[in-house]
Amino acid sequence: MAALTALVKEMKEEISAMKSAMVSGFTSVCPLIAAQTKPKDCRDYQLLGRNVSGVYNIYLPESKEKTQVYCDMETEGGGWTVIQKRRDGTQNFYTSYNDYEVGFGNVTSEHWLGNKNIYTITRYSGDAGDSLAFDHNGHGFSTADHDKDGSRDINCAQKHHGGYWYSGCFKSNINGLWGKPGEQGIIWGSFHSWQMYVLKETTMMIRPTALN
Repeated sequence: MAALTALVKEMKEEISAMKSAMVSGFTSVCPLIAAQTKPKDCRDYQLLGRNVSGVYNIYLPESKEKTQVYCDMETEGGGWTVIQKRRDGTQNFYTSYNDYEVGFGNVTSEHWLGNKNIYTITRYSGDAGDSLAFDHNGHGFSTADHDKDGSRDINCAQKHHGGYWYSGCFKSNINGLWGKPGEQGIIWGSFHSWQMYVLKETTMMIRPTALN
């Protein structure tokens, strides 16, 4: 009887140790799982099986706050994070540098996601030609109150009424005045063979370069 009692006690101790190990292991794994299920862009949501376009919360690196974005899950395979949209002129894009830094507008409509978020961009992609690479790559972001363009004599943001990576001064001006003809309007130079065709709608989107 004494031997049986000792055996039962030993089994209880082993079971208790196993439970402790399981709880400890689960606790250590949970933060990893949580981190993996906090998408940093729309592509991450797509990998989680979310394939419907709409508003999602993303968690950017080095940020404890969630950021609301619009995800395009349909265009050319989906997984796109929208960083800019123009469509009806309801949002003022001729605004301050601080506004462009933090972002403005409504992600379901006209908006700018914010330079602090957009600076994670590694590549642009589009089907209307590359008007960004010609004169804009490598330039600082300029607004009327923050002149960082490549022109010595002109504040390009003031001249073209927008906020952008102007050089001296532009081949594209998609943050210009909506419905305005000429160089202050919304222009993507290479569209319509560099005829400075004024656009009514634009959308800028990003996704990991491996998919582009």
